[in-house]
Amino acid sequence: MPFKKGISGNPAGRPKRKQDEIDFRGRVKNLLNNHWEDFERAVISLDNYQKAQMFERLLQYQISRMKEINMDIGFENLTDGQVQQVINELIRINSHEGKN
Repeated sequence: MPFKKGISGNPAGRPKRKQDEIDFRGRVKNLLNNHWEDFERAVISLDNYQKAQMFERLLQYQISRMKEINMDIGFENLTDGQVQQVINELIRINSHEGKN
């Protein structure tokens, strides 16, 4: 049964955050605000691999995660030339990735 526009499928609404979650977020924010210089010094002391790991972990909180996209190419509708173009592009991408 589809939802009607403007009517929530959850009449109780989104659950409220628990107080300990609110407190934790506030504590982390406070820690970073009050000790930012210490944080910067710690980051500078990391090796490049550790820096990359840290930035990757931090980015997940800044950038929305991409959703899976189902791309049905429909090869049966492509011409032989178009199929060959797809194959050539896949080979090119694969050989480029192997060089890194």
